[in-house]
Amino acid sequence: MNVPFGEKNGDSAFARLAEARRIAGLDRRRWMSLAASILAGVLVGTLLWVVGLRNSLPADLLEHLDQEPGVMVATTRPEDVAVVARVLRDSGIRLRAEAGLLSHANSCRIRGRAVPHFVVQAEGGPVTVLVLRGQQPAAPVSFAGRGFSGRIVPAGPGSIAVIAAADADLAQVAARMLAAVEWL
Repeated sequence: MNVPFGEKNGDSAFARLAEARRIAGLDRRRWMSLAASILAGVLVGTLLWVVGLRNSLPADLLEHLDQEPGVMVATTRPEDVAVVARVLRDSGIRLRAEAGLLSHANSCRIRGRAVPHFVVQAEGGPVTVLVLRGQQPAAPVSFAGRGFSGRIVPAGPGSIAVIAAADADLAQVAARMLAAVEWL
């Protein structure tokens, strides 16, 4: 056996090696804890940054209207029945007769989801109606901007947004559309 002379009991090379490994293990765990803490901080910071950059729903809806400026026109010409049928089929809703004259029907992308977008003709002029499945405010939300006023009302498994010229009677149109939309 090759034991150095003069070592005390328990102070052998093996004991020193075991102690060095124990200390190295503590250092490795400290580094791993530090790395995990930094990574968690970066992830939380990124999440807060991304969520903070997201527009409000009313802002997103008004921005969408800017992308389709030609649909908000007063008319007596209804949208093609086949187009309306396709939008309804793809959106998982039905519209009862209470909806009135639909002069526009399309499936649009809002917040990454396909959303049925209709324009109905009301007494005060054209009104955009967006049926927002999965977007349900706790209470009705009114908003205004860009020359429009809007109202988002909870309905079924989502909500219905009505947007029109700033002086339109949105309460009447919202009530009419709440009665007209049947969720499937």
